[in-house]
Amino acid sequence: MATLPTPQEYKTIEIKSTFPGTKSVTDTGVTQRVSYNGHFFDFQVTYPPMRRVDYQQVIGFIQGKQGSLTAFDMPLGIYADSAGYIGTADAGDRPGDDNLYVDVADVQGDTTIAYSSGWTSTYFNVGTDGNLLEIGDYITFSNHNKLYQVTAITNPDATGDGSIEISPPLTHDVPDGTTINAQDVVAKVFFNDKAMVFQGGDCGFSQIALNLKEEI
Repeated sequence: MATLPTPQEYKTIEIKSTFPGTKSVTDTGVTQRVSYNGHFFDFQVTYPPMRRVDYQQVIGFIQGKQGSLTAFDMPLGIYADSAGYIGTADAGDRPGDDNLYVDVADVQGDTTIAYSSGWTSTYFNVGTDGNLLEIGDYITFSNHNKLYQVTAITNPDATGDGSIEISPPLTHDVPDGTTINAQDVVAKVFFNDKAMVFQGGDCGFSQIALNLKEEI
């Protein structure tokens, strides 16, 4: 799938997490909540001032996607890699295969994902390396596009096995052996405005902000 160009790193990225539902408060002060199945992220990304040659890469890409009519991959900027050791370890300190893999098939609605990995005691020591995955990291699974967030510190045992707590709950079944992506994570999104309006700036520099919604 085509990926949103980042000729320069985002100046800012704002991520909004939404669990659809309703809330009402009765006259007696009792709060009633109804949760609807589902979840989605919204993204507001702002690029720094860019020269025309860089600016046009972005607006030309959005134009080619017909605005909101076509989904595409969006790099998560500073959140694309885990803040844990799996995202910061030097190349020479990593196992040959540094991915995580689903160890036991999971079904829609699960929030605890067992994994296997090459991050054995040969390559990872929580006492010296910190946590393998940190709370708040973003992950995806190779068999579907939904973006998830890690809700608890994640560290493997000496054999490289462990588990990840995620939110929202799985939206799809995940087979045994599915890759868990915790590096170079992207979100599948679409342009969330009906019209595309782009404005040039002064002295040959232009700045652009994009309102994007997760494709679910």
